[in-house]
Amino acid sequence: MTSANYPTAPAGASPGAFDLSEVPVEHVAAIAALSGTAGTGDADAAALRGPGSAPDAMQAARITVPMRIVSGSYRGRTGPWRLDLRVDVDGVRPLRQVSGDFFRVDGGTVTYTGSFAASNVNIAVTPETVTIYALVNASFPNSCPRVRIIIPRRTILQAAGEADVQWLATSGQAGTRYLCLWESRFFRTVDLEEDVETGVTPFESYNTGALSSGGPARTLYLTTAFVEAGIELRLTGEPGTIATAPGGTWSNAELHAAMEAHFSQWANQPQWKVWLLHAREHDLGSGLAGIMFDQRGRQRQGCAVFYAAIAGTSATRRRDQLFTCMHELGHCFNLYHSFSKTFTTPPRPDRPDALSWMNYPQNFPGGQTAFWSSFPFQFDDLDTIHLRHGFRDNVIMGGNPFGEGAALEGLGYFAEPEQDGSGLALELRADRSFRLGEPVVVELKLSTRRAEGITVHRHLHPADGFVTIAIQKPGGATVVHRPLIEHCIRPEIVVLDAGHPAIYDSAYIGCGEEGLAFGAPGLYRLRAVYLALDGSRVVSDTLELRVRGTHHDQDEAVADLLLDEQVGTLFTLLGSEGPEMASANARIERLVEEHKAHPLALYGELVQGYVRARPFKLVLADEPVQVREARPAEAVAMLDRVVDVSIAPGKGLDSISLNQIFRRMIAALKTAGDDKGAVRIGKRMLETYRKRGLKPHVLAEIERQRDEALGGTSIA
Repeated sequence: MTSANYPTAPAGASPGAFDLSEVPVEHVAAIAALSGTAGTGDADAAALRGPGSAPDAMQAARITVPMRIVSGSYRGRTGPWRLDLRVDVDGVRPLRQVSGDFFRVDGGTVTYTGSFAASNVNIAVTPETVTIYALVNASFPNSCPRVRIIIPRRTILQAAGEADVQWLATSGQAGTRYLCLWESRFFRTVDLEEDVETGVTPFESYNTGALSSGGPARTLYLTTAFVEAGIELRLTGEPGTIATAPGGTWSNAELHAAMEAHFSQWANQPQWKVWLLHAREHDLGSGLAGIMFDQRGRQRQGCAVFYAAIAGTSATRRRDQLFTCMHELGHCFNLYHSFSKTFTTPPRPDRPDALSWMNYPQNFPGGQTAFWSSFPFQFDDLDTIHLRHGFRDNVIMGGNPFGEGAALEGLGYFAEPEQDGSGLALELRADRSFRLGEPVVVELKLSTRRAEGITVHRHLHPADGFVTIAIQKPGGATVVHRPLIEHCIRPEIVVLDAGHPAIYDSAYIGCGEEGLAFGAPGLYRLRAVYLALDGSRVVSDTLELRVRGTHHDQDEAVADLLLDEQVGTLFTLLGSEGPEMASANARIERLVEEHKAHPLALYGELVQGYVRARPFKLVLADEPVQVREARPAEAVAMLDRVVDVSIAPGKGLDSISLNQIFRRMIAALKTAGDDKGAVRIGKRMLETYRKRGLKPHVLAEIERQRDEALGGTSIA
């Protein structure tokens, strides 16, 4: 972008008020009248009618033809540059913003080059025109940061007026001018493609007056709910049907493979297209209502809603279905949870009290009842600003990674609180030394500091959205671990007391949206934050661990195989047989076959055994579902070797991950009809942990998990 006429803003520029000394004097009074008017309804309507609000003028207005709104999208071109303009000053829920995207047109190609936005605009309204003055913030360097937009006012019987866009340097010198034709009353248009798993009845509509709420009663479909945000959600046709095995559940790997096969418009590039799967149940069970699973490669193009958690036709169930669909689609637009905006890039303040589709009702002050009674069934203002006016690559599906560009301001999230009345303690634990390439897994422990019971949710895994881990690398740079897949889960509530003082979990954190976190030798420092039910942030102590360098050729060869983002994704998914993971699986095969004696080979067998323990379905487009049946004998043989190594002190998997492997083996054997084998593994599981001298409440929980995995099978 070297053209002197290209309208850009200086690096680091911030939105601000236009210099009124340069505004024509006849507009100053109108601007003053509008200053501070940011709501909707009669006040804005009166302001946009222009001068003359006396009764006789109002009476005349009643017998005139209504005027068109000027808000919406416009498009124009000057030379090779195309401007897609968005004006948001009147109409439904005006937010007093302007924004736009620039494209370069060369022959038959169109290339996106940058975006701008202005959140502090001055508006002058006369009977003939709406004139907007703004100082813009842009995604690119710029010599003309000021803009004046003049739009003729037209009646509803006339064609819409064109927007005359004049860019100005800070000196007042005129830059490029665009004449932009009216395109649409919507700010953005997105194509929605849906598929439905056999046996699932998908959401259709919900009357918001059926239950107590904070907004007007109306019937909402997904399309009309987005219309209220100024977004046109176009259905690409009737939902397709995905035939799957009855009673089966979905893994994250299967969801991604199904999206690539069934999303007819899928492409590994930015585009205003999104896929929604209405499915029955996730592997994690009926507590998971939805997921934006697409966080690999070009992210945010696909999401799923699970009806095992929200099926039904009651008003409550219809409300839950609408909310979950809107919430997951919101993630595809790069909207983070209201209560974790801190972790977007750049960050902005968290809003646990937000009345938005992106909040969790149970996180709202006062709980779910307070949320639903106040919720107006819409995105809040800040989320709506992002949808309408966020820079293109921060919003478009397949654009910037999830969370990047979804916020504006910074906070010191990981600082220790000056006062801590939560009554809770969070602990991070891990081996203090890892080989280069070894999957880094941390254990998390949440415990009570009080004698009386404290009610908490039991979700300590970062993928569940309530725990966040920061990683300081050897060079001093700090990154926030962002799981490749975040689960929108309904919290499971437990009470921590003297008889049950702590809960535990473990998490692989070696690969996330930030890439490979532990890709170089050196000292790493980790700190975690747990978001409690009452909004308290429980901060862990700092955990130090060291990644050792390679010492011989085999170490180096193994590290080369493991230090790969696709392999990191494979560890996150605990195995996948989707075609997109072929290169990662080939690396794991080489690890197991060529370096069987190496200590890190067990992680290859872990991934191979884990995925073989259950069926894996490939839901290919225009073909019957292909199910690779479970291979329990192979799975148990591989996982048995992982267990053999891990039961030795200080070797192999951590205790929590080992517990997961035991239960996976039990499930595989039961599916194969080998109840005796399942009981054998169950006994070995309990014996292993008894020998470790664990506390009684921990052993009791492990025994409960063992019995649940056996599903009533006699252990006599």
